[in-house]
Amino acid sequence: MNPAVSEQDFHSQVHAAAREAIAASSRRSCDLVIAGCPIRLEFAGDALAEQFLPALALHVVDEPAPNAVVVTVWDSASTGVSMPPPVRGTRFTSRGEIDGFETKHLRSAFHWSEHSVSVLDLDQGVGSYWVSNPSDLPYWARSSPMRTMIGWILRRDGRHLVHGAAVGADGRAALLVGRGGAGKSTTSVRAAAAGFRFLGDDYVAISSDPPTVHHVYATAKLTPDTTIGDFARSHSPGDEKATLQMPSVLVERSMPLSAIASVRITGTRDSEVEATTREGVRAAALNSTLEQIPHPDGLEDAVDALLDRIPSGQLGIGADSVQLLSALRSILDDPAQLQMNKPSDRPMISVIIPVHDGAAFIADAVASIRAQGYPRVEIIVVDDGSTDELDIVAPDVVVVRQEQRGPASARNAGIAAAAGSLVAFLDVDDVWPAGRLEALVQELTSSDADVVIGHAQMSRLNPDGTWQPFGVPEASFPWYIGAAVYRREVFDAIGGFDEDMRFAEDIDWFARLQAGGAKLTRLPIATLEVRRHGANMTEGRDHVELHVVRAVKKALDRKRMMERR
Repeated sequence: MNPAVSEQDFHSQVHAAAREAIAASSRRSCDLVIAGCPIRLEFAGDALAEQFLPALALHVVDEPAPNAVVVTVWDSASTGVSMPPPVRGTRFTSRGEIDGFETKHLRSAFHWSEHSVSVLDLDQGVGSYWVSNPSDLPYWARSSPMRTMIGWILRRDGRHLVHGAAVGADGRAALLVGRGGAGKSTTSVRAAAAGFRFLGDDYVAISSDPPTVHHVYATAKLTPDTTIGDFARSHSPGDEKATLQMPSVLVERSMPLSAIASVRITGTRDSEVEATTREGVRAAALNSTLEQIPHPDGLEDAVDALLDRIPSGQLGIGADSVQLLSALRSILDDPAQLQMNKPSDRPMISVIIPVHDGAAFIADAVASIRAQGYPRVEIIVVDDGSTDELDIVAPDVVVVRQEQRGPASARNAGIAAAAGSLVAFLDVDDVWPAGRLEALVQELTSSDADVVIGHAQMSRLNPDGTWQPFGVPEASFPWYIGAAVYRREVFDAIGGFDEDMRFAEDIDWFARLQAGGAKLTRLPIATLEVRRHGANMTEGRDHVELHVVRAVKKALDRKRMMERR
């Protein structure tokens, strides 16, 4: 590791290594103009050029612009040149910023999921992009290459990358935004196959004066078993998605933006234009982008400016393609119908998932939160020293990492990071039944309760991979943390979970809640599905191991202390 170096020193070292990589291989230059911004890519050999240029092919121009940003693109595997380490003891944020590197005109990022480094000098217009080994790049790094670098460059000219898709017709375009898996890709590809103009999937660029959407990548991503149209597609073993190469004749470089729609899958055949809130659309446009793009300067202002100027709403996506395309066409023909928004008085809720080596379960847990349909949710995953591959967490999920200190500590770390006025918890191997979050929040906000809790439904794993309910919810353990919703301030009054207790911290906390005089309301419904799979933390442990006796003793000690006062 380097001793302490400045960000400027680090950039100088990276650019020197990039020049060495170019000298050690054949130079391959390519000039692009993306959303009106000229970029010159200098590849050290063909390895990365062959992976990246197909997605950027429609931006290639014959002559370089005199004011183009020059980016050297290189890898260590083919050139033998290593990336200089930034600084001894360096820490990285979950979206890639390098802690301590905050120089105004310099940008630096390390993306651990693709093992890449991006550095850019905004004043000089010089950048370097590096990966360790091109063959190890995940599919999203090939279908939307160098998105951090390109996003920084576009921002110099008032454009901003947004995690979304865009399609258009008759000179008008709609921006579709939402979390991963919400239906953006399917909708944009279906529309392109039906004759709509394709502006992009996964990432597009926006500018607000005038409202415009710009094409960036000529690719789209679908699950491998989904087939729409005759588009060329590629899929490597281990890839979650297949990459589609969109024909140039279907692609539009930029179009006036006339509507923004958050999207959701209805689960039925029907598609429809739905009322939602401005804050819901704003969150759909911003949350996943803010989690993926380091140094997202000005993005929130740009999205707010668009929401001030053009109609926004929600598109419910059904399985019937004809209905979906009809709904999409109606949005383009009459964007004003999206102005059915009403201000939301529903509070934001922060959902905290503590996890240690739970990569096999995290997708189901997150999916059950999203399936609740609640409009203002912040999902926080607290990685409590996992040793497995937890990078399968969707990029729109906030990840807090810590050394392994147990679930009580992980929950407390999530509370500290929470932005919502309400808090809920979900263990990584449990899920919420449909509609239960709304029921809990409705009861909490319409009463003076500090906590609203339901019952837990136990379920076991069948040999075919399905889950089978068993037992009666009303007879289950009464204090499942994940079966409740909490006012944020109750943790200020009662305190967090006892980090000395690896088990029974739930019994201890609810005992403190009741001893402290806080109000708890119980709903007569199952608000949590507890999945028993044989590897649960509590499996096979007795009451002593689970600290139940200790929790009861603590409660008695507190009662005696109060009686002495």
